[in-house]
Amino acid sequence: MKRILFLSLFISIVITSNAQTNTKSILFNGTTDSISVPHSASLNPTAALTIEAWIKPTSFGTNLWDNYIVGKDDWNPSSAGYCLRCGAGGKLSFNLSSGSGAWKEVTSTTLIATNTWTHVAGTFNGTTLTIYINGVQSGTLSYSGAINPSTYNLNIGSVPYKSSGGRLFNGNIDQVEVWNVALTSAQVNQYMNCPPTGTETALVGFWNFEEGTGATVTDLTSNHNNGTIYTATWSTDVQPFHCDVNVSEVAKNTELNIYPNPAKNTFNLRSSPITIGSTYTVCDQIGKQVINGKINNEITKIDISQLTPGIYMLQVNDVNNIKVYKIFKN
Repeated sequence: MKRILFLSLFISIVITSNAQTNTKSILFNGTTDSISVPHSASLNPTAALTIEAWIKPTSFGTNLWDNYIVGKDDWNPSSAGYCLRCGAGGKLSFNLSSGSGAWKEVTSTTLIATNTWTHVAGTFNGTTLTIYINGVQSGTLSYSGAINPSTYNLNIGSVPYKSSGGRLFNGNIDQVEVWNVALTSAQVNQYMNCPPTGTETALVGFWNFEEGTGATVTDLTSNHNNGTIYTATWSTDVQPFHCDVNVSEVAKNTELNIYPNPAKNTFNLRSSPITIGSTYTVCDQIGKQVINGKINNEITKIDISQLTPGIYMLQVNDVNNIKVYKIFKN
C-alpha cells in the first residue's frame, strides 16, 4: 500500500513537471564525422565555464587527447580556448588555456565505459577545474585565473583547429551544453537528468540534436550558435530523461531540512518537533524501498553509502501528511 501511494505521489510530481523528450542523437564514425559551430564571442567565457554532454563511445583512442567531445581550442601557436575529450581507455579530460597561455588539465580518476550512455561535464569556477562522470566528481585541479579566449570555431566530435579534423570521436553524442558559469554539483545532476530549455541564464550554447534531419543543429539559446554537420548521421539511440521537479518544488515547508544534498555517503535530516517521531523511507525512481527508519531526534543521519549514484526520493510520513523530497547520491 505504501509503495502504491509513493508511486502515485511520484507520478503526480512527474506529470506536473516541465516535460521534455529525447528522441535523437548524433552518431560519429571516428574517421570523418564532426559538427562545426562558427566562432562567436558568446562561446568564449573567460571567468567561468561549464561543458556538459551525454556520450556513448564505441571505442577510445590510445592517447588521452584523442576522442574530442567538445572543443574550442587552439593548441599551437596561440594556446587558447577549452576542450572536453576522452581517450586512453576511457579517461575524461577537461582542458583550458590560462591567461598566460599555459594549459590547465584535469583528468578523471574513473574510466568511461564503451557502448554505454554516460554523462560527462567539466567546470571551472575561477579557482578550480572539476570533472564529473554521471554526476559524480571524478577529478579536480586548482587554477586561479582566466581562460584565454579562442577565435576558432567550436567543434563537436573533432578538434576545431585542423581543417581536416582529427582526434575524432567514435560513437554517439547528445545534449551538448556550454555555460559561462561553473555549475554546482547539484546543477550538474539536475541537467544530467533533465536538460535545460535554452532560456536559462548563463547558458550560452545548447544543442539537443532533436532536428532528426538535415545538416544543421540548432542552438536553443538566444545566441543562435547553429552548427553544421559534416557527414555525421542522425541516430535514434538516446538516453531517457527523468524530468521531475527540483527538491524545493517537491515539498516547500520549514519542518524538515536535508543536507548535504547532493550527498556521497550520508545526509542529515534536521527536524522540527512536529516531524520527530515520523517514519521515513528512501525509494528509487520505480518506488522500490531501499532504506527506511524513524526520525527520533532533531538531527537524523541516514547512511546512503551502499546506494549507487543517482536520484532517490525521500518519503516522510508525519502526523498530518506525507511529504516527498528528491535526494541526489554522488
